[in-house]
Amino acid sequence: TVRTNPRLGGGIRSFDAKEATAMRGVLAVVPVTGGFGVIADNSWRAFRAAAAVQAEWGPAPYPATSDELLRAVTDSFTEERRDSRFKDEGDVEQALRAAGNAALQAEYRVPYLAHAPLEPMNATVMLKDGRLDIWTGTQIPRFAVAAAAKLAGVDEQQVHLHVQIMGGSFGRRLEDDFVRQAVELAKARPGAPIRMTWTREEDMTHDFPRPLAVARSRGAVRDGRVQAYDLEIASASVTASQTGRLGLPAAGPDVAIVAGAWDQPFAIPDYRVTGYRAPETVPISSWRSVGASGNGFLHECFLDELIHAAGADPLQERLRLCT
Repeated sequence: TVRTNPRLGGGIRSFDAKEATAMRGVLAVVPVTGGFGVIADNSWRAFRAAAAVQAEWGPAPYPATSDELLRAVTDSFTEERRDSRFKDEGDVEQALRAAGNAALQAEYRVPYLAHAPLEPMNATVMLKDGRLDIWTGTQIPRFAVAAAAKLAGVDEQQVHLHVQIMGGSFGRRLEDDFVRQAVELAKARPGAPIRMTWTREEDMTHDFPRPLAVARSRGAVRDGRVQAYDLEIASASVTASQTGRLGLPAAGPDVAIVAGAWDQPFAIPDYRVTGYRAPETVPISSWRSVGASGNGFLHECFLDELIHAAGADPLQERLRLCT
């Protein structure tokens, strides 16, 4: 197993493995990128030994508190940070002026959210006679092969990836960090298959989560119907964070910031959805429906408030707006 800095990307300053190396079944404690790995004769003994290692971790390359991370998002509702406006129908500003003090407004938030698949991250790797075999579940096999070959110092043609059935993923296995860790362990003990498994604690702490997002909404009703809806969503870019780790460019607006919000089927007369790109802080990644997983909540909660203010039935008003 491995342990790496719980502050993603923070690195490790030092570690003391004296107690761990003396434990039953422990074969080696070796450095890996951002932390250390324990090789033992079974997973449970590796877990216990890893917990016994004393580590001094480095600071994270992003704000240290939840309040600071939230502020980075809420400070992004500026024209300079505007990323997209895929929906702009009618005249939202005029409709809100006409509503005056009867206009509604609200702010909603969704937190960082871990993938938490049933099966923690794992991979089995064997480096033997210039050939690298990898047994794992992955959603990015070509990227995993390329990264493993580079790390092991072998040609990509000598990497044999055996893709396994996954015990859940929800987008988590669109990353290759766990594969690279297993390769590092296999390099430390060539000729033997190394089965690397994360503890559940490691899995939750080292996820690339769904991003923190904030929505600011304004709206108005007229004659018992929803008349105007102005939705602004601020979030860091999943696309830029994820593709950046894969060495790919991320040009243009990130539709994930407003996915599931700008493309709703409702014929609201004055209707606008704007996305704002917050600065990159915590590394983030795809989570099932990506932006729509949070934006469904952000969009529908305020629509419920508008329908309630109109005195309409939530289902019937939605059906009416869909026709």
